[in-house]
Amino acid sequence: VQSKNIKLLQFIDYLEGVLSKGNYKLYKSFKNRFLQFYRKDILISDVDINLIRDYELFLKRKGNKPNGISAQMRTFRSTINKAIEKYELNIKNPFKKYEIISQHPDSPALNISYIYAIKNLELKGKLKLVRDVFLFSFYCMGMNLSNICFLEKSQIQGNYIIYIRKKLQNRSTKKGKIELTQTIRKLIEEWDNDSRYVFPIIKNDPDKDYDNFKRYVNKKLKEIGNMIDCPVRLTTNVARHTWASRAVELGIPLSTIKEGLLHNSIRT
Repeated sequence: VQSKNIKLLQFIDYLEGVLSKGNYKLYKSFKNRFLQFYRKDILISDVDINLIRDYELFLKRKGNKPNGISAQMRTFRSTINKAIEKYELNIKNPFKKYEIISQHPDSPALNISYIYAIKNLELKGKLKLVRDVFLFSFYCMGMNLSNICFLEKSQIQGNYIIYIRKKLQNRSTKKGKIELTQTIRKLIEEWDNDSRYVFPIIKNDPDKDYDNFKRYVNKKLKEIGNMIDCPVRLTTNVARHTWASRAVELGIPLSTIKEGLLHNSIRT
């Protein structure tokens, strides 16, 4: 395929039918921002290091934070890589001359005493569901919110929960395996419902239900944090970081922590 025929944003439209809906949102976001910057589509063969740096500068001037810029640039790079691979384009990859830099603030992890404080709160209804989803993530080795929301009862096999990290479902067959402790079983039993899902979150429109709950859960976690005077603003990612940090404190090997988080690299 001749490289002159392949356009950047047109290729992103093609990816909508290839990627999961959750993963495609990253590419759609990049497409929208790039259109603000360039105002039109561009041939992939015309993307060079100068345009890449100009796009980075555009994002900085728009007030984007370093990690937000990093996410945009990684998606930009991934789009170029996917197009080159699919069409076997005979072009030099412009990102070979560009280094993506992001800030890595200290992971927001809680002292274990705050986990106990969150657990001991007397909550009801949907606020209790938010708290229990947070705890479930911590108990299940930092399971992501998307996997919790879409966790099906069929994924409970014997004494284990077996799942593939949702954001990687189209790119990996690597499975997470979590032993069903008494604490995890108790949470599952408390939220038993008539649907195929473990938690009563996904009901009518899966994507809409998930997006609505994601917004709601992070809003309400902030309230829960205020109830216990938590020094860290609670989000679902805090449960994930707290599990990983607690595992390090207990001397669990990094290779085991990597497997629990379903990362491909210990460095990550």
